[in-house]
Amino acid sequence: MYMGSYALSAGLPGLLVSELFPINVKGSAGSICNFMGNSTGWVVGYYFNFLTEWSSAGIFFTFSAFCCANFILIATMVPETKGRTLEEIQASITPSSD
Repeated sequence: MYMGSYALSAGLPGLLVSELFPINVKGSAGSICNFMGNSTGWVVGYYFNFLTEWSSAGIFFTFSAFCCANFILIATMVPETKGRTLEEIQASITPSSD
């Protein structure tokens, strides 16, 4: 189930990077995004067996809590990009100094 959900969502961070960042930082941001995605995938894959020996129900609820926190973070922090220019998106992300 983890492998299936990982495969379905593997392109989403790259899609966000391509829509939210200007051209001059897309390469670096994409590299960091790829590194973090692969690193967290490795951590989950490596520690899952150890954690299921600890408590199979506990690890399920721990991963569920991380998923819920991630959903809330994305719902509140990631801006809508449909029909907006890059400048409008950057203005909504960057705090104004006025």
